[in-house]
Amino acid sequence: MGSEIAHSDGAPAHWRVVEHFGLAWPPQAVHIDLHEPGGQQGQPPAKPLCVVDQTGHTTVAQVIQQGDRATLWYVASLKPYETREYRLVHGDAAPDTAVTFKIGPDAAEWRGPNFGLRLAWASDWARPDPSEPISQWPGPIRAVCGPDGIWFGQGSWQGTAHCKALRCEVIDAGPVIWRLRQAHVLEDGTELTLLYRLDAATPAVEVTQQYSGPATDASLV
Repeated sequence: MGSEIAHSDGAPAHWRVVEHFGLAWPPQAVHIDLHEPGGQQGQPPAKPLCVVDQTGHTTVAQVIQQGDRATLWYVASLKPYETREYRLVHGDAAPDTAVTFKIGPDAAEWRGPNFGLRLAWASDWARPDPSEPISQWPGPIRAVCGPDGIWFGQGSWQGTAHCKALRCEVIDAGPVIWRLRQAHVLEDGTELTLLYRLDAATPAVEVTQQYSGPATDASLV
């Protein structure tokens, strides 16, 4: 199955989850805090991380380090009043999550069993034609798709402001949590940032929009 990870005091990385409310919880991404992330800060583990329950079922795991805090993410479900025991191991190979993520020359695509997201993307600073308003620049979301695999719903910009540059970044790259960032720098110094959060269990995307700088004539449709 894999080698069990131990904390510095020798105790194995294991924990218990109890359902107290009589509710059935479908598969979802959950997390616990870790005292140690299973390796040096900023270094990926040598082998895939996995979470194993008391029945031997294995699911992928991911450690996200933010400052001094490390959180372990994995996918879990619970039946009413169920108790589950979990332990963290290094597996020889990560279980399949049925999620694919790829970056092309001008688009990034995340695809799960029941949901897909396609974004406008630039690997380096992209500089659109400064003579064109932002309404001529591709919308941040190219398309989404559902279980039928049909892509639809391209977004667009409205307004007369001009986009000076676009920067895209993968913050977290799975296999449980994906966080992606698009930063549009406009002619008046405004930076419009869009953050996308997806996980291996949820057929949806969470989008957060942030502004910095002066107000500008630009909006998303």
